[in-house]
Amino acid sequence: MAVLNLGGSVICPSGPDVGYIQRLLAGLSDIRPLAIVVGGGSTARAYIGAGRELELNQFQLDLLGIAATRLNALLVAGAIPDGVFVEGVEEAAAVYGAAVPVLGGTEPGHTTDAVSLLLAEALGEEDVVIVTKVGGVYDRDPTSHPDARILEEVEAGALLREASEKGSTAGARYVLDPLSLIIAMRSGIRIRVIGPDPEDVRGALLGQEVGGTLVLPR
Repeated sequence: MAVLNLGGSVICPSGPDVGYIQRLLAGLSDIRPLAIVVGGGSTARAYIGAGRELELNQFQLDLLGIAATRLNALLVAGAIPDGVFVEGVEEAAAVYGAAVPVLGGTEPGHTTDAVSLLLAEALGEEDVVIVTKVGGVYDRDPTSHPDARILEEVEAGALLREASEKGSTAGARYVLDPLSLIIAMRSGIRIRVIGPDPEDVRGALLGQEVGGTLVLPR
Protein backbone atom coordinates (compact mmCIF):
# COMPACT_ATOMS: atom_id res chain seq x y z
CA MET A 1 0.00 0.00 0.00
CA ALA A 2 1.17 3.56 -0.60
CA VAL A 3 2.09 6.24 1.90
CA LEU A 4 -0.35 9.16 1.71
CA ASN A 5 0.83 12.76 1.98
CA LEU A 6 -1.94 15.31 2.58
CA GLY A 7 -0.82 18.77 1.59
CA GLY A 8 -1.51 21.39 4.21
CA SER A 9 -3.17 23.67 1.65
CA VAL A 10 -5.71 20.89 0.99
CA ILE A 11 -6.81 20.16 4.56
CA CYS A 12 -6.10 23.60 6.03
CA PRO A 13 -6.50 26.21 3.25
CA SER A 14 -7.50 29.05 5.59
CA GLY A 15 -8.24 26.93 8.64
CA PRO A 16 -9.08 23.23 9.10
CA ASP A 17 -11.55 22.07 6.42
CA VAL A 18 -13.58 19.67 8.55
CA GLY A 19 -16.00 18.72 5.79
CA TYR A 20 -13.23 17.76 3.41
CA ILE A 21 -11.37 15.79 6.06
CA GLN A 22 -14.56 13.84 6.84
CA ARG A 23 -15.26 13.07 3.16
CA LEU A 24 -11.69 12.04 2.51
CA LEU A 25 -11.33 9.75 5.51
CA ALA A 26 -14.73 8.12 4.85
CA GLY A 27 -13.41 6.94 1.49
CA LEU A 28 -10.24 5.54 3.03
CA SER A 29 -11.84 3.65 5.92
CA ASP A 30 -11.29 0.24 4.32
CA ILE A 31 -7.80 0.88 2.94
CA ARG A 32 -5.27 -0.77 5.20
CA PRO A 33 -2.39 -0.77 5.90
CA LEU A 34 -2.13 2.99 5.63
CA ALA A 35 0.25 5.70 6.81
CA ILE A 36 -0.43 9.43 6.51
CA VAL A 37 1.85 12.46 6.56
CA VAL A 38 0.19 15.88 6.95
CA GLY A 39 1.40 19.33 5.91
CA GLY A 40 1.05 22.64 7.72
CA GLY A 41 -1.12 24.70 5.38
CA SER A 42 -2.27 28.18 6.34
CA THR A 43 -1.31 27.65 9.98
CA ALA A 44 2.32 27.04 9.07
CA ARG A 45 2.40 29.97 6.66
CA ALA A 46 0.91 32.33 9.24
CA TYR A 47 3.41 31.43 11.94
CA ILE A 48 6.41 31.34 9.61
CA GLY A 49 5.38 34.74 8.25
CA ALA A 50 5.11 36.13 11.77
CA GLY A 51 8.45 34.59 12.65
CA ARG A 52 10.12 36.30 9.72
CA GLU A 53 8.71 39.64 10.83
CA LEU A 54 10.16 38.97 14.28
CA GLU A 55 13.49 38.10 12.65
CA LEU A 56 13.63 34.48 13.78
CA ASN A 57 16.36 32.46 12.14
CA GLN A 58 15.78 29.67 9.62
CA PHE A 59 16.06 26.92 12.24
CA GLN A 60 13.42 28.59 14.40
CA LEU A 61 11.14 29.07 11.39
CA ASP A 62 11.43 25.37 10.59
CA LEU A 63 10.40 24.55 14.17
CA LEU A 64 7.30 26.72 13.78
CA GLY A 65 6.42 24.88 10.57
CA ILE A 66 6.88 21.49 12.23
CA ALA A 67 4.60 22.50 15.11
CA ALA A 68 1.88 23.50 12.62
CA THR A 69 2.11 20.20 10.73
CA ARG A 70 1.83 18.26 13.98
CA LEU A 71 -1.26 20.22 14.96
CA ASN A 72 -2.90 19.17 11.69
CA ALA A 73 -1.67 15.60 12.12
CA LEU A 74 -3.23 15.43 15.59
CA LEU A 75 -6.53 16.53 14.08
CA VAL A 76 -6.45 13.92 11.30
CA ALA A 77 -5.30 11.12 13.61
CA GLY A 78 -8.11 11.86 16.03
CA ALA A 79 -10.66 11.56 13.22
CA ILE A 80 -9.51 8.02 12.30
CA PRO A 81 -10.80 5.23 14.60
CA ASP A 82 -7.49 3.36 14.43
CA GLY A 83 -5.39 6.46 13.88
CA VAL A 84 -2.35 7.14 16.06
CA PHE A 85 -0.44 10.42 16.14
CA VAL A 86 3.31 9.86 16.06
CA GLU A 87 6.25 12.25 15.94
CA GLY A 88 8.81 10.34 13.91
CA VAL A 89 9.38 7.85 11.10
CA GLU A 90 10.62 5.06 13.37
CA GLU A 91 7.59 5.38 15.63
CA ALA A 92 5.31 5.34 12.57
CA ALA A 93 7.00 2.22 11.21
CA ALA A 94 6.59 0.47 14.56
CA VAL A 95 2.78 0.80 14.56
CA TYR A 96 2.18 0.52 10.80
CA GLY A 97 -0.26 -2.29 10.05
CA ALA A 98 -1.63 -2.45 13.60
CA ALA A 99 -2.79 1.17 13.41
CA VAL A 100 -2.73 4.11 11.00
CA PRO A 101 0.25 6.29 11.97
CA VAL A 102 -0.29 9.98 11.25
CA LEU A 103 2.62 12.38 11.49
CA GLY A 104 3.67 15.83 10.42
CA GLY A 105 7.15 17.25 10.17
CA THR A 106 10.00 15.57 12.00
CA GLU A 107 13.04 17.80 12.07
CA PRO A 108 14.30 21.13 10.68
CA GLY A 109 15.37 20.99 7.07
CA HIS A 110 12.94 18.20 6.14
CA THR A 111 9.70 18.99 4.33
CA THR A 112 6.68 16.75 4.88
CA ASP A 113 7.24 15.48 1.33
CA ALA A 114 10.66 14.25 2.45
CA VAL A 115 9.09 12.68 5.55
CA SER A 116 6.68 10.79 3.29
CA LEU A 117 9.53 9.42 1.18
CA LEU A 118 11.58 8.48 4.24
CA LEU A 119 8.57 6.69 5.69
CA ALA A 120 7.96 4.77 2.47
CA GLU A 121 11.63 3.82 2.44
CA ALA A 122 11.46 2.63 6.06
CA LEU A 123 8.31 0.60 5.36
CA GLY A 124 9.60 -0.89 2.12
CA GLU A 125 6.71 0.66 0.19
CA GLU A 126 7.20 1.54 -3.47
CA ASP A 127 4.59 4.28 -3.85
CA VAL A 128 3.86 7.65 -2.30
CA VAL A 129 0.68 9.57 -3.11
CA ILE A 130 0.95 13.33 -2.61
CA VAL A 131 -2.30 15.29 -2.55
CA THR A 132 -1.92 18.93 -3.56
CA LYS A 133 -4.18 21.84 -4.39
CA VAL A 134 -2.63 22.23 -7.86
CA GLY A 135 -3.09 18.55 -8.69
CA GLY A 136 0.19 17.66 -10.33
CA VAL A 137 3.56 18.77 -11.66
CA TYR A 138 3.35 21.47 -14.35
CA ASP A 139 5.65 22.42 -17.19
CA ARG A 140 5.76 25.93 -15.71
CA ASP A 141 4.45 27.78 -12.66
CA PRO A 142 0.63 27.60 -12.95
CA THR A 143 0.14 30.56 -10.61
CA SER A 144 1.80 32.92 -13.07
CA HIS A 145 1.23 31.05 -16.35
CA PRO A 146 -2.47 30.36 -17.10
CA ASP A 147 -1.46 28.16 -20.04
CA ALA A 148 0.69 25.85 -17.87
CA ARG A 149 -0.08 22.18 -18.40
CA ILE A 150 0.19 19.17 -16.11
CA LEU A 151 2.88 16.67 -17.02
CA GLU A 152 1.49 13.14 -17.09
CA GLU A 153 4.91 11.66 -16.37
CA VAL A 154 8.29 13.10 -15.39
CA GLU A 155 11.60 11.75 -14.13
CA ALA A 156 12.76 12.57 -10.62
CA GLY A 157 16.21 13.46 -11.95
CA ALA A 158 14.80 16.25 -14.09
CA LEU A 159 12.84 17.67 -11.15
CA LEU A 160 15.90 17.39 -8.92
CA ARG A 161 17.93 19.58 -11.25
CA GLU A 162 15.15 22.17 -11.29
CA ALA A 163 14.50 22.07 -7.53
CA SER A 164 18.20 22.35 -6.70
CA GLU A 165 18.34 25.67 -8.52
CA LYS A 166 15.57 27.13 -6.33
CA GLY A 167 17.19 26.59 -2.93
CA SER A 168 15.23 25.79 0.25
CA THR A 169 13.62 28.07 2.82
CA ALA A 170 11.01 27.49 5.52
CA GLY A 171 7.50 27.53 4.14
CA ALA A 172 8.62 27.37 0.51
CA ARG A 173 6.12 25.72 -1.79
CA TYR A 174 7.77 23.19 -4.06
CA VAL A 175 6.03 20.32 -5.76
CA LEU A 176 8.89 18.16 -4.50
CA ASP A 177 12.04 19.25 -2.71
CA PRO A 178 15.52 17.90 -3.55
CA LEU A 179 15.72 15.53 -0.57
CA SER A 180 12.41 13.89 -1.52
CA LEU A 181 13.62 13.29 -5.04
CA ILE A 182 16.96 11.88 -3.88
CA ILE A 183 15.19 9.39 -1.58
CA ALA A 184 12.82 8.38 -4.37
CA MET A 185 15.70 7.75 -6.74
CA ARG A 186 17.88 5.81 -4.31
CA SER A 187 15.04 3.49 -3.24
CA GLY A 188 13.01 3.22 -6.45
CA ILE A 189 9.90 4.88 -5.01
CA ARG A 190 7.23 6.11 -7.43
CA ILE A 191 5.45 9.35 -6.56
CA ARG A 192 1.94 10.16 -7.75
CA VAL A 193 1.02 13.86 -7.37
CA ILE A 194 -2.74 14.38 -7.61
CA GLY A 195 -5.53 16.80 -6.76
CA PRO A 196 -7.73 16.69 -3.65
CA ASP A 197 -10.78 14.85 -4.98
CA PRO A 198 -11.49 12.10 -2.40
CA GLU A 199 -12.32 9.54 -5.10
CA ASP A 200 -9.02 10.22 -6.85
CA VAL A 201 -7.14 9.85 -3.56
CA ARG A 202 -8.78 6.49 -2.96
CA GLY A 203 -8.11 5.38 -6.53
CA ALA A 204 -4.46 6.41 -6.37
CA LEU A 205 -3.92 4.43 -3.17
CA LEU A 206 -5.47 1.41 -4.87
CA GLY A 207 -3.12 1.77 -7.83
CA GLN A 208 -5.68 3.10 -10.29
CA GLU A 209 -5.03 5.70 -12.99
CA VAL A 210 -6.47 8.95 -11.66
CA GLY A 211 -4.59 11.66 -13.55
CA GLY A 212 -2.12 14.03 -11.99
CA THR A 213 1.58 13.36 -12.47
CA LEU A 214 3.59 10.18 -12.04
CA VAL A 215 7.16 10.92 -10.95
CA LEU A 216 9.44 8.05 -11.93
CA PRO A 217 12.46 7.26 -9.72
CA ARG A 218 15.18 7.82 -12.29
